[in-house]
Amino acid sequence: MEFTEDEINELYHEFMGHPAGTTKNKLHVVYLKSLNLSHQDIALIARVDTVLSQVLLKNQKALSSGVTILLKP
Repeated sequence: MEFTEDEINELYHEFMGHPAGTTKNKLHVVYLKSLNLSHQDIALIARVDTVLSQVLLKNQKALSSGVTILLKP
């Protein structure tokens, strides 16, 4: 899946501005995926279990209908 520069910037700002917690972690993973990093690299950087990162990254179909879906609390 390809992300536009605007979508990447939006993901970054949402990730950085979100309070700590599960949603922030998910935003971090999606942001890293938008940079075309491998699942293994994302798991290492975001410090998430590889299985968790794969589950989150499989939800890319939801992203195709709009990044804002994942950004709503």
